[in-house]
Amino acid sequence: MLYAKLIYIQLLLPILAGFCGDWDLKPWETLTSCAKAGNEYGTISASVDGKKIEKLESYRAQSPIFDITVPEDNVLGHNSGSGQAQNDGFYLFLEPLSPGNHTVHTSTNVNNIITPGFNYDTDLTYHLIITP
Repeated sequence: MLYAKLIYIQLLLPILAGFCGDWDLKPWETLTSCAKAGNEYGTISASVDGKKIEKLESYRAQSPIFDITVPEDNVLGHNSGSGQAQNDGFYLFLEPLSPGNHTVHTSTNVNNIITPGFNYDTDLTYHLIITP
């Protein structure tokens, strides 16, 4: 469980996101196809204060290609290197919530039958306290 005390702000939360650097590419891949690959076979859900967010597939966003240097032993678990990269994923962008207590819940299940290394589950609950 995560707790946060927030002042009137907008929130951007990742639900399911893939990242790829050009040093990770296989000969037939592009940055875009590589970044999207980790999102295939994903099932996602989200709710705010118990109200289900519908049509999460429409919340997909893709970054432009950008320059990056990833060190060894990085939190992403990716190969180290410098080059270009891209991100593709599903994000929940919340308008400012009213003052008070709020609960945001997200759940992700990836069961990729082609690349099982992408498989994972998350179940996150954010308890937010919004102050005026």
